[in-house]
Amino acid sequence: SAQSLDDYQAIDSHATAAQIFLSGRADLMEGTFVVVPQLIQEGQDVKAFCPEEVDTLEHLTGAGITDLRDITDPEIRVGVDSPGGLINYLMNHVFRARGITTDAGEPLTVDDLENVKVLEDGGLRLAALAADEIDVGSLDLFEQAELEKRLGEKEPFSVLSVTADDIDDAVGSVFIARTEWLEEDPERAAAFCASIMKGLRTAAGDFDTYLEWARETTELEVDVNVQRAVWEFSRSKNVW
Repeated sequence: SAQSLDDYQAIDSHATAAQIFLSGRADLMEGTFVVVPQLIQEGQDVKAFCPEEVDTLEHLTGAGITDLRDITDPEIRVGVDSPGGLINYLMNHVFRARGITTDAGEPLTVDDLENVKVLEDGGLRLAALAADEIDVGSLDLFEQAELEKRLGEKEPFSVLSVTADDIDDAVGSVFIARTEWLEEDPERAAAFCASIMKGLRTAAGDFDTYLEWARETTELEVDVNVQRAVWEFSRSKNVW
């Protein structure tokens, strides 16, 4: 049967989304690829299919910090994701791409940071940066525009990493399904993925269509110029 937005549930916490998926209350879960091996290691019979995002709109953003290497300073407060989350996955790859290491010379990971605050949702990281509760957080381009509005004439923020530039062609979001679901009706799975791909290509090919869909699914009130900047960035980086 035809699907609509009513068939989708937006969950800010990837951990909560995983719980809903594993409980059988959802057939599919959208998430970062790194979740898949974690679930398999926990004994879950799942597979990733239908990758929908290469690279990402995320930018590591600093308020009061201008050099990403300063993130190792214990005084720098960093907004991170819960274990297994997309933001931690991206940050670890950015650190490796930049050659940032621990005092022992090992590649730096989020687990090595001393002053962190778990903020699973971009809106929470946006609010924390605006309120001077953290110094570094990952925001997408929509959230960066909103941060600029909230800071006003205060100290401007810095873009510490355009993630899509630092980790080129990394698999971002995928759909995750139980193996049983995929094997039960492969044609259904293929049709679902085809509909996602068609939608992404349609949005990438026509700004007005993208704008209409974005306004249906974006909570923030976003200026059309920001929407166009996001659309052009996504097209230039082949995010979709």
